[in-house]
Amino acid sequence: MNPMRILIVTRHYWPWFDEAGRNWSHLAAELKNRGHRITVLTPLDHPDWPAKLIGRGARIERIENRPHDRRSEKRFLKSLATWLKRNSHRFDLIAVSGFAADAAVVVHTLHGVLPIVPSLLSPNDLVEVTGRQQAQCLQADAAIVAGPQTAEALVAQQFSPERITPIPPGVPLSPPRTKTARHEARMALAAIGPNFETSPKDRLAVYCGPLTEERQLDRLVAAFRPIARKWSGTRLWLIGEGPQHEAIRQHIAAIGLVGRVRIMGQFDQLDTVLAAADLLVDPSSTLSPLLVSLEAMAAGLPVVACRPTADRTWLEAGTNCLLVPSDETSDLSEAIGSLLENRKQADQLGDAGRKRVENDFSAAHMADRYETLFAELLGLSIRTRRIASHNANPSGIENS
Repeated sequence: MNPMRILIVTRHYWPWFDEAGRNWSHLAAELKNRGHRITVLTPLDHPDWPAKLIGRGARIERIENRPHDRRSEKRFLKSLATWLKRNSHRFDLIAVSGFAADAAVVVHTLHGVLPIVPSLLSPNDLVEVTGRQQAQCLQADAAIVAGPQTAEALVAQQFSPERITPIPPGVPLSPPRTKTARHEARMALAAIGPNFETSPKDRLAVYCGPLTEERQLDRLVAAFRPIARKWSGTRLWLIGEGPQHEAIRQHIAAIGLVGRVRIMGQFDQLDTVLAAADLLVDPSSTLSPLLVSLEAMAAGLPVVACRPTADRTWLEAGTNCLLVPSDETSDLSEAIGSLLENRKQADQLGDAGRKRVENDFSAAHMADRYETLFAELLGLSIRTRRIASHNANPSGIENS
């Protein structure tokens, strides 16, 4: 396959990832290894950050500061359109996160010039847009969805089903779990500072994601209280940042779990955290499980989650994870405690999860599907341009 020059437009990328940004980073690294040239266009989150750099398998370019109100949003979208006009010659195809304002600007600016493909990980990526923006998004050459639930939501927005391609997320496989690897990961984290120190006998559960009310972290902290009372060597780390940081910190103190439950901040790479942990927990009973559950499975880590959806097909209750179907804190506590106590069950779930990723949800599988779709779109684009050129000049004689 000939190398492709691919532009990815996304609001969050290294080092401040969201779900889409993390998925793009896995894809970018895999496609780069196959010889493709990947550029990621994203907002400038901090004035001290470089506007251009190479990282995570891509050339990263940043424009404007991250929008924070209506005025800065308009300014960002205008800068996006200007940048696209000036740089479209550098690319063969554009992929863009979501089905909203960014996708509308990309389509409006370059429709008919380059193939444009919005990518959606969940129905949440279909945020409300104006009628004009929706009409522009509907002109995209294709759309990628994580699964049937998102596809149904996209069709409800009047997007043609024939142009929808399901491609589930994919993650790189981590080395197999061993006691030595776990110990080395914990030593590496301990070198960061005293808050990261654990003993070899400690049982460590982790949550990795945004600190938001919707993720129900107060429920997770409450569920960990009886576990901490029963086993002295248990720890819970909350990896992430968000608006609920202070409220969670106060909750931890109020129920006497200071030192046992810690907010550890955000990591741009989770490999070491997952290698050091014994269990990943996603406590939300109202939102889809986070993609980090797939990364945990790739690392052979058992997972406790609460809400399976049609687009998170990698989670199989009792086979590679424990699912807590109820909103009861006691049920979540029981599931976490059972895996922290029963290492044999935890290892079995972890091994099954890793095998599930290897067979169906690896970054390599995801890249295969993206490559196929992108090559088809580029082939169609070239044929369409040739037909348009022929129709404009059927004699084939150049005008002087």
